[in-house]
This record gives sequence, C-alpha cells and structure tokens, in this order.
Amino acid sequence: MGTWGGLQLASPWNLAPGLVTAGILLWLFWRSRRRGRPAVFPWRGLFIDNPPQSPRFPPPLWLVLLVLAVLALSTAASGPRWVRPAWQVQRLVVVLESGVEALSREIEGRRRFDQLVQALRRIVASDYAKGRFILIEAGLRPRASDRWLTAGEFREALRRVEPTEAPTDWRAALDRAEIRAARQDATLVIAAGTPEQHYQRWRAETGLPERPRVFVRAGRAAPNVGIESIAVFQSPFACTTETVEVHVRVRAFDHSQVRRVRLALDDQPFGEGRVETSISQFQARTLVLPGLPRAGVLSVRLEPRDDQPADDVARAVIPQPRRLRVA
Repeated sequence: MGTWGGLQLASPWNLAPGLVTAGILLWLFWRSRRRGRPAVFPWRGLFIDNPPQSPRFPPPLWLVLLVLAVLALSTAASGPRWVRPAWQVQRLVVVLESGVEALSREIEGRRRFDQLVQALRRIVASDYAKGRFILIEAGLRPRASDRWLTAGEFREALRRVEPTEAPTDWRAALDRAEIRAARQDATLVIAAGTPEQHYQRWRAETGLPERPRVFVRAGRAAPNVGIESIAVFQSPFACTTETVEVHVRVRAFDHSQVRRVRLALDDQPFGEGRVETSISQFQARTLVLPGLPRAGVLSVRLEPRDDQPADDVARAVIPQPRRLRVA
C-alpha cells in the first residue's frame, strides 16, 4: 500500500504497466519527430535514417488521449482512495489530564502535565491542525471551553490551564467530550499518562461505539489503587444501623494488588478487611460493609498508601434511623 499526500493506493504496482506503456508511446513519438516522420503512425520507419523534414510538429490528439487513457486505467487498477491525514481534521475535542496524576515528575524532573501541554502545542503548530478546538480539563470537576477555539485561542487556553491536587473524574470528562464530538463529528484527542486505559474503561462502562481518536502520552502511569465510589443502602423501615449496607468499589490501575481496608466511624477505628483488586478487563471489586454499630461519618481508607493517595480515602454519612409511628 502506497500513500502520496492524501492519495492512498491499494496496489501501487499496478501503475507500472501503464507508466511503461505511456513511456513507450511517448518515446515512439519522439523518435518519429527526430526522423522527420509524420506522427500519425510514429512506429513506421523508426529504423530508417532520413533527414528531419519538420523538426517541430505537435503530437496528434489521438496520441494524447491514448496516453491519458492508459494512465487512467492503470490508476484505477491500483485502487486509489483519498485519505485525510490523521491531524488534517476540521474539529478536535482535546481532553487534557489536569488532576493530581498530572503533577507526578517522571522524566528529568518535569511534571507530566508540562509534557502533555508541550505535546499539544506541537500538534497545534503543525500544518494539519488548522481547524477548531474544544479544550476539556479533566480534573475533579471537568471544565470545557464554551465555544470552538481557533489555533491561537487554543494555545492561549493551554497557557492558562493549571493542574489541581484533586483526582481526575475521567467518566465525566469523557462524557462531556463525547457530547461535543458527536455534535460536530469531531476527532477525540486524549492527553494523559495512560489514555488508552481511560478510554477503554469508559467505553466498557458506557457501551458507546468507537469514534476517531488520537492518544497523546507522557511519562508513565504511577501505581494506583483507589476507591472509585461509596454508596449507602438503608431500608426505610430499618430501626437500627445494623441493617445498613455500605458498598465500597475499589479499582486498580497498574496491576493486581491486595490492599487492607481500614474503617473508622467519627474518626474512631472499629474494623478492617482485605480486598484483592485486578485490572484485567478493567474490572473492580466491591466490598460490602454490613452491620455498622451506629450512625455517624464513615471513613474507608486503603493501606498502604500508594503514589496517588488522593483516592485512597472515601467518606459517607450513615444516617440515624427514623422511628415510624404506628397508630
């Protein structure tokens, strides 16, 4: 498969017979003109040395049409297809990792965030990125530009973005990016340490079809096992907190690990457990905590701490059961 600019040929070698045939026809015409023969039948008298009678006469129309027809047939046989280059798109929706993960210093002491911004600036500076951009900062509360930005406005927006120490809410960021990209049939650009993992995990959760996308990577992913969500389930007819169930969802982002889970109620420890996590197929583990001793603020903590401690702690309020009056 050959590519010239935006033209892609499935079988470029099929061009060879047409080029050879066109070259032979042009060579015959040139020989006939050099020998002074009329160009109606240029192959006559090729090997007869006669002085040239008319040094210049134009090629006949049939010869021009024949050469063009041969070239057209050989080009059609090679399977041409026009393909836009990867970055030569009209609109790009850029999701930039700006949470606590982007603060890690991995290469020459530089933050991952700075490396991602530099990579995006190089993309904008290329000749292919002449369209419009939407910038989404994938922090705890993802923020998106309210309109499509030009290349200059996009570079200025990158200069103003600063990472935060909060965890990244990738689900909310990619949901917002998908809405913007679907409206304008735009290409999705994800700039992060491990963009493939975030995108595939989001697709597994939402079930949405794939769209044109580009991954921009920087650095390496820090080992991380974090609490993804915490939910409290209580029956409306419960009279004690012993019937309350707390579901803690834990996910690993680097490799399978076994972590300790410590529990505290109003900062008073009252129990612990163990949970094994795995990232195979982006699966998570849910830990069910039944039978809490009383109402209060429940704290769930994973130990030992990893390189990204922001998602190692989660809290939930355990409400006081309400008494129902019986008439």
